[in-house]
This record gives sequence, structure tokens and C-alpha cells, in this order.
Amino acid sequence: GELLYGTSTRYLALFGGFCNIIRAVPFFILFGWKGSFGSFQHSSEGMFFLVLILGGFVATMASPCTGAMLLNVNMPETRGSVMAMYTVLDDVSKGIGTLFVSMIVKLVGGRAVAYQISLLVWVFTGIALLLAWHTYDEDEQQMRKHLDEAAMESMVIMSKQRSQLAIREYAKAAGEAHFAQRS
Repeated sequence: GELLYGTSTRYLALFGGFCNIIRAVPFFILFGWKGSFGSFQHSSEGMFFLVLILGGFVATMASPCTGAMLLNVNMPETRGSVMAMYTVLDDVSKGIGTLFVSMIVKLVGGRAVAYQISLLVWVFTGIALLLAWHTYDEDEQQMRKHLDEAAMESMVIMSKQRSQLAIREYAKAAGEAHFAQRS
């Protein structure tokens, strides 16, 4: 992710989107293992674990990319709230996904098929991240523009404060000099 971000920030959106889509594939295979490859006794245990490891590896790539993208397009004042909401939604989605699966099991004929259908959410979020590729640079530049404006405003305020302080000190010194001449 960091190497891609260093090349172009837009690649982070592409990488996250592709990872979201690709991570559904190994789990789709795992949930359909029995139908595609037969029972576990008659199929390759090594292949099963290889698909499981591949799925786990790819599944861990998308979330950090999404988090980095959210940090890069939100102002520092809102980043904490955005990341908290992202974390809450990520955690709540695990429960809602399980609830969704349990609700559709009888409709689709089995738990494995229900899980395969729920994996489409990863595909849809991957497509959304791929679409974010088109606006990601603009969003990040807009955020940087706001940061630059805030920094410039801060510098102007500090300059005014320094000027006011200098004027006060000059006036105080002039007053002291005036009273020193009268005495």
C-alpha cells in the first residue's frame, strides 16, 4: 500500500478496490468447497488450507487502505470522528452480516450459499472503492487546500497578535519616556 501511495495516491483506491473484490473469491470457493470439490475426505486438504491462507492474506489488505484513504481526505478536526465511525461500522457489519446470513439461510437452501451471497457486499464495496479512484486526488487536494488556508489564516492571526503586542510595547515605552521627562 505504501509503495503504491508513493507512486500515486489514486493507486491506493485501486488497490483497496481490487483487494475488496479479490478477497471474496477465496471465501466464495471455501464456502462452495463441498459442491465444487467434494467432501473434505475426498479432496486435497493442502489445497483447502492454501485457499484459506490466500483468502486471509488478501482479506487483510483492504481495510488498512480504506483507513489510509479516509485519513487523507478528511480534515484533522474530523479524522477522529471519521475513523471512529469507520471502526464502529466495520465491527457492526460483522454482526449484521451474520444476522443477514441467518435470515436468508432458509430462503437460499443452505448456510454456505447464504455466506456466498453475503460475500457480494465485499464486491460492491470494492466497486465503490474503484469508483473513488476518479475523485480521490481531487478530494485529497481539496483537503490540503483547506489545511493550507487554515495555516495561512493562523499565520495572519499570529502576525496581527505580534503587531498588536509591538504597538503596546511601543506605546508603553513612549508613555514611560513621557512621564520620565515630566519628572
